[in-house]
Amino acid sequence: MGLSLNWLGAIFLWPGIAFMDWFSRTFPYVVIRYGFGFSAESYMFWAFVVSMAFWLTTLLLCLYALRTLMRRRRRTD
Repeated sequence: MGLSLNWLGAIFLWPGIAFMDWFSRTFPYVVIRYGFGFSAESYMFWAFVVSMAFWLTTLLLCLYALRTLMRRRRRTD
């Protein structure tokens, strides 16, 4: 029985899930030694943390770009 997510949850968690998948395939000894990523709870927790960092960084970069564009637009008027 797998974890079922609605479409919004899947979109929100895809960066974290992709990172966790890459991390566990790239560094299997780290994952095995520290028990990181095998339980569903720890996998979803770290997927959530990575996803939050990704979406927060994306939001901050978009706000910075918007602010920069608005400043340039004000100077040219």
